[in-house]
Amino acid sequence: MPRTAEQFAEIRQERKEEILRAALRLFGEKGYEATSIDTIAKEANISKGLVYNYFENKQKLLEEVLDMFYQKLGGTFRSLHDSTDPAEVIIREMLYLTRDSLKGEQEFWRLYTRLSFQYTNYLKEKYAPEMARWFNKITAVMEELKYPNPQIEAIKLGSIIDGISFNYLVAPELYPIDEVIENIANEYEAQRQNPR
Repeated sequence: MPRTAEQFAEIRQERKEEILRAALRLFGEKGYEATSIDTIAKEANISKGLVYNYFENKQKLLEEVLDMFYQKLGGTFRSLHDSTDPAEVIIREMLYLTRDSLKGEQEFWRLYTRLSFQYTNYLKEKYAPEMARWFNKITAVMEELKYPNPQIEAIKLGSIIDGISFNYLVAPELYPIDEVIENIANEYEAQRQNPR
């Protein structure tokens, strides 16, 4: 029996996702520059020409991988943005979600860490509004916790999360991420009790 248009669309989407997953693995392991379309095609068990049916070039493939990551990350954290929970609860949840994402999506995070320095302009252009929205949310959270300079505290929390991410990705078996996350979350709870 011939396939329907919906079946073809489903097969096409599955193929595209296979290519994206292969690219993610290889970009994360070898780096963008050292990974060829040929290598990605072999990893995805498809022909090189078929990759070009889905993606104009390697740059466009990378952009889709980054977009996939940001969409996934955005979905993970979206509930927090609209949360009316107390500030310290929002921070604790954000830290827990970060930890869980790092543990469950190491390939994504390795790629992001590796490429974020190289593709800063692309990421800023594409995601500046979302990043600004989050910065404003975290600044408001820091205001609620009565920090004297909430913007600096928001930047500091972002830097702490970057540091946790980097250290965990370098040596996950050696880095006590659960204890570090709890310690930081407890510090924000202490700030609520005793503002400095």
